[in-house]
Amino acid sequence: MTMAARTLAMSRTGRWLLVTDGAVRELVDLVGTMPTRMVEVSAAAVTGFVGRELWIVDGGALTRLAPSDLRPLTT
Repeated sequence: MTMAARTLAMSRTGRWLLVTDGAVRELVDLVGTMPTRMVEVSAAAVTGFVGRELWIVDGGALTRLAPSDLRPLTT
């Protein structure tokens, strides 16, 4: 049995932590004012923080999200 590695990514501000465990991605508010939320993306998606934004690259498409409400950001 092979276990997938758990990875962590922290926002530049230090408030947000993205925990990736296989295909499951959880967004944790380290300040504790918001509940932990699931980020719904495919298992093949690449996720990470760029500055204060959560970036998702999936199938060649880039999506930028605001971690506070997970709403898509526009350019």
